[in-house]
Parts: sequence; C-alpha cells; structure tokens
Amino acid sequence: MNIRLLIIYSISLIFGLCMILDNVVAEEMDEKSEVLKEEGGVELERLVVTGTKTERRLKDVPVRTKLITREDVEAKGADNFYDIMEGIPGVRVEEQCSYCNFSILRMMGMSSGQSLILIDGMPVYTGLAAVYGLEQIQSGTIERVEIVKGAGSALYGSEAIAGVVNIITKEPTAKSVYEASATYGSYNDGKFSLFASKRSGNLAGVISLQTSFGDGIDENDDGYSDRVETENFTGVTKLYWYNALDVVDRIVLFGSFLREFRKGGKMGLSNEGEETDPIITWDNPFAEAAENIHTARYEGGIGIRKGFAKKNEINIDYHYSHHKRNATNDAAQDEVFIALEALGEDLDAAWKLPMPFLAEEFIHVGEVKYTHPFDLAGSHLILVGTQFRRSDYDQEIGQFVSEYLSEAQKSELGFVGRKKTEKWANDVGVYLQEEYSPSPIEDLTIVAGVRYDYHESEEKFKDANVEDVTYDTDSVNPRGALKYSITDDIAFRASVGTGYRVPYHFDEELHLCSGSPKIAKPSDLDPEKSISYSVSADYIGHRHNFGVGFTRIDVKDKLSFEPTSKAGYDYEWRNMEDAYSNTIEAEAGIEIIEDLLQVDLSYAFMLAKYDKNHYEDFDEETWGGDAVGFANWSKYKGNGKYIPRVSEHSSSVIVNLTPGDFSFFVIGKYTGAIYIEYHKDDVYLTEIKKTKPFWVVDMRTSYQISDEGEIFAGVKNLNDYVQSGKDKRPDDAAFMWAPYTGREFYGGGKISF
Repeated sequence: MNIRLLIIYSISLIFGLCMILDNVVAEEMDEKSEVLKEEGGVELERLVVTGTKTERRLKDVPVRTKLITREDVEAKGADNFYDIMEGIPGVRVEEQCSYCNFSILRMMGMSSGQSLILIDGMPVYTGLAAVYGLEQIQSGTIERVEIVKGAGSALYGSEAIAGVVNIITKEPTAKSVYEASATYGSYNDGKFSLFASKRSGNLAGVISLQTSFGDGIDENDDGYSDRVETENFTGVTKLYWYNALDVVDRIVLFGSFLREFRKGGKMGLSNEGEETDPIITWDNPFAEAAENIHTARYEGGIGIRKGFAKKNEINIDYHYSHHKRNATNDAAQDEVFIALEALGEDLDAAWKLPMPFLAEEFIHVGEVKYTHPFDLAGSHLILVGTQFRRSDYDQEIGQFVSEYLSEAQKSELGFVGRKKTEKWANDVGVYLQEEYSPSPIEDLTIVAGVRYDYHESEEKFKDANVEDVTYDTDSVNPRGALKYSITDDIAFRASVGTGYRVPYHFDEELHLCSGSPKIAKPSDLDPEKSISYSVSADYIGHRHNFGVGFTRIDVKDKLSFEPTSKAGYDYEWRNMEDAYSNTIEAEAGIEIIEDLLQVDLSYAFMLAKYDKNHYEDFDEETWGGDAVGFANWSKYKGNGKYIPRVSEHSSSVIVNLTPGDFSFFVIGKYTGAIYIEYHKDDVYLTEIKKTKPFWVVDMRTSYQISDEGEIFAGVKNLNDYVQSGKDKRPDDAAFMWAPYTGREFYGGGKISF
C-alpha cells in the first residue's frame, strides 16, 4: 500500500474518531430531526428521482426505474461501482486490457458511449473519467444507484441513447451514525472505509472515505498481468443547512476527491518463467509491455432549494469537476532510451522523465429547475429547467526530452516535441415536462416532456500540421410516458422517447495512452439519434415482487470513428449504418420464508444488430489485402449484422438466507454467448468468435455480533471460472469477455454506533 495513502487514511481515521468521541451520547429525536427526515434523510420510503427529475416513491414513479439500495450494495459485498452493476438485467459491465483494466458499461445492447452516467444527477462523468471510472468510484461513498433504461435525452441531453445511470452519494441520516469497516483477502486485496453522519439543530453533515488496494495477478503464469496492481483513496463530504437564514429551505455544500494509481504489464518474469531484472519490467513505467496510470479527480459544488407557499419549488445547482490523468506505456521507449543515453543514465533513471500521456479536464455544470404543482381537472406537476455544461480538455502526448538531445539526435529520432491538443465544448439545454393525473382516473399518470439542446465545440491541435476543428449542432428530443395502477400493488407502464449523441473530446473507446489520434469532425456530421419504446408490468407486494418489460431502441446515423486519408488526421467521425436492439427483461423477488429466505431472479434477452451487414463487402483496411485476409472475411462475413460484445441471454440468481444473527448471500451471474472481434496485433480483423456461455458465483456470509458490530467473509468467483489461456491474446487488448482471474477469498468486520 502506498505510504502516502496510508498517511492520508490515518489522518482521516483520527478525524473520524475525534468526531465519534465528541458525540458518543446520541441526541434524542426532536422536531428538527423530523424535518431532516423529511428533507434529507435516507429513511424515506424508497424515493427515486432519475426518471422524472422529481422525487417519487418507487412504486409511484411513472417511468420504470431500477433501484439498487445501500442494503443491496452491502449484502453483495461490492467494493466499487463496477461490482455494484454486475448481474443487473439489461446491463453489462466488462474489462478490457489486462495491462490497465480499462472498463466499460453497456446497456440494452448499445455501446458504452450511448449510456449516460450521472453523479448526484449531474453530467460530470465524461469519456475521460469512464476509461477507468467504473472501478475508481468506491462503494463506500455510494448511497444508492438508480437506473432508467431507454432514451432519456428529453431530460438529460447528449449520450442518453440507451439509458441513464445515476450514482447518488451518501446523505445524512436522521440520527448521528458512525461506521468503520475493514476487509482483507487474497492477493493483498484490502479495503478500509469510514462513514460519519452528524446532526445538530438545522445543520447536518456527512463524510465517507474509502481506501482500497490489491496486488497485480498473473493468473496463467505467462509473466504478464491479468489484473493490475491498484491503490485508490476516495472521499465525499456534504454539509446540509436547513432553513438557511430563514430564506431558503436547504443549502448543500459538497466536495469529493479521488486519487488512484494502477500498474500492469510485464511482471518481472520472462515468457519462459525466468526471473528478470524488475527495474526494466514491473517497476519501470517505460519498460517493455508496462503501463502506469495516475488519476486524480476533485469535485465540488453547491445546491440550493427554495419552496413556496403553494408547494412550488426552485432548485439551483452547480457542480465542478477537475480530472487529471498521467499515464504511460512502452510506446515512449525509443524517446526515453535516447534521452537517457544523452544524460548518461541507465533505464532505471526513467522516473526522472515525465509520463508520455498527460490529460486534464475541467467541467462546470449549472442547472436551474422549477416545479409547479396545481389542480385543474386533476393534479398537475410542471417542471421547467435549463442546464449548462462547459468542458475544457487539454492533452499532451510525448516526452519533454528535447532539452537533453542534440540536433543530430533529434533528427535521428524524428523528434518534434510533445503533441498538444486543446479542446472545449459548451452544451446548453432547456427542458419542459408535465406529470398529469386526471381526476376521473386518479390511478393514471401521464408524462409529456421535451428538451432542446445546442452544442458547440472546438479542437486545436498544436505542434501539428492540422487545421482547428469547429463543430456545432442542435437537437430537439420529446418524450411521453404513462403509468396506470391496476391495483395498489400492480402497475402498467409505457413510454416512448428520443435520444441523441454528439462526438465529444475523449471517447472511452479511444483509451489510447501512447498515440495522439487526431479525429476530424466534419461540419456536416449529424448527431446520432435514437427512438425507444418500452412497456412493462410490475407487481410490488409486501413479500413478493414480479416484473416484466420490453424495450426497443432504434439508432439512426450511428457515430463511429474510422481511419481517414484526410491530410493530418488519423481518424474521422462518420455517420455509419443504423442499428437496433430488442430487450425483454423479467425479474422476481420471492420471500419464500418470511424474514428468513429470499430469492431474487432476473433474466434478460437482448438482440442487438445493425440494419445492414457490417462486413457485407470485402474491405482491405479491415481484413488486410492478402489471401489470408480474404479467407477470414469469407469465413466470418455472415456475422456482420451482430453488434459485438452483446450477450443475447443473461441472468442472475440471488439467494439470501438470514437465520437469526447470521446472513448468507449467494449470487450466480450467467452470461450467454457473445460475438467478439479479434484484431491480430491490433491491426486487421482476423476472427469473429462466438464465445461459450458461463456462470460466475460469488458468496458472502456475515454474523451480527451486536447492534454495533458485524464480521463477514466471502469468496468471489467461487466456481473459479477463467477465460481460457488460448483465448488470452494480449496483442488485442479488447479481446476479453470473461474473468481473467480466478477464485479470491476475503474477510473483515464492521462497527457502527
């Protein structure tokens, strides 16, 4: 574990203990704590906000919403956001690149860039963050996750093609609470977390901290990492001021930070298993087949809520994010070797040089929304709002080595200095929505809404013979939905809406730390558009719940970057073929024995295809121009209609047994066959493989020692399923679809008071 993280965590622990010692005696509930319970506490009955941007009970929300509660997260033993999302029907999370563990989230058979991830309702989770962000967002800071499937651009703007995932960080509780937990397991995997919630009068505060770490793993003993070594430290704090200055109902100040280091690649062993000098492998970021990634992320903001006499309400929110990436891999070797030779240094002095990939992003998001309820032939709730996002992105590729090189060395190397790129984008949206329940049919709720968005962006490629790129476009996206409660427990929902996406600074499918891809954005490029339809029926009872739903998504002018011959550019954004997906989902929660045995089942069928065969015609740039490439095309061209990496069948089975103070949790996650492309040496398409289905089973058991204490133990990947060695092909970092590492054990404890 990094000593810096240990020091920071120790300081945080001392701070947390001081808070605990200062507040050992719990305060009695009073009138003001009831206000807290109503306005900010987590004890409200399953409130959700993502489907309509207005607070609704889960049973009442007109747009179907999947809720993952804090209790679900803890029962599963999830370490991070990636773990939380595993096994959710209609959602697939996966890792690529065993040297860096790049991770992606896909919904409803669509690609990763077509799902919008929010943090506390704000769009600050961009492509740069998404490259490693699924695992960087630690579970100890998360209160709940809300998932709305289908197009959501009528409320949330760009990228909400397949759905919206809203990560809501921890909020104050009605009573003061202090928690500390620790976990340790195989491969030096560890996790420590602290949570404190304090209330005093009309003030309430919360702080949640988590640090996690783990060694790199070489599962198949080939000398290369199958899982990276990681160190992560994350913290979130919020301060609530209720009835502030007797002017506004609530002011929320918040801040968060993330610091993470990960490294992978060659682990100090050659392919034959012989030991080599670790200075030129595992511990050197510039060595052959090595990757080192440093991430820092800082966020802050303010939220203001003001209510009026007739229950009208205005909310003003501002969110700031600063994301930094400092990364390397062996692509910078040649420049490093020449620079070190000029310095008269050996390779072990490479740490003196800067990393070759530096990225920095600044995001400002502001939103004002106003809700206005009134009665007229039924009940109405009008929502009107506007949102602005400014994003600045700077990127530098290469090495600061020119000062060490002679002109002859520069000429020999072809060194032209660091390649710099500056990008900015403005997004402005205005939206209007009405929720209406007619008086003759009070069990019916109708939602109608529309949003207008304008996007403008500019990209400047410095130190390169490339013209600046400017781009602007706009989009109008409507949505309609209805919910009819047949009984108090049975509800029918239907919705239709549109989505859109514009190409942004850094696409998560371009997670390149070594090259400097210059992507042209033609002025006539159309935004990617979609329309989705969904119907569902749900029963939510006292002991059981059942649900079934169908969603259809049609995508037009699908965006993709393709190689280009345009002077000065590596790729070009293009509108490609249309695509669609059909998804059928079914869920059931059955309490077989009351307060003892609960079984949850889920199943999703996803059929995701292009409208036309992606590989109908032979393309030398894709397959290679020789006879082998033509033979590969002839063999696999029939699979060109399937969208890659989509599991047609997926399901999960959860068994939760709670006898007395014990709890036993088992989850089985089934992934059906998928089509996945193999690009030999990351160049030509060589194979379209149809994988075999597989199960992964996790298990966790805990014992409640007292009201304040708990111990637990568990195992991940109990059945030890690993993608076979012959299918581990490091020359194509994306050729991954199943676990790369096997069974892992862990244990720990939690104390709260």
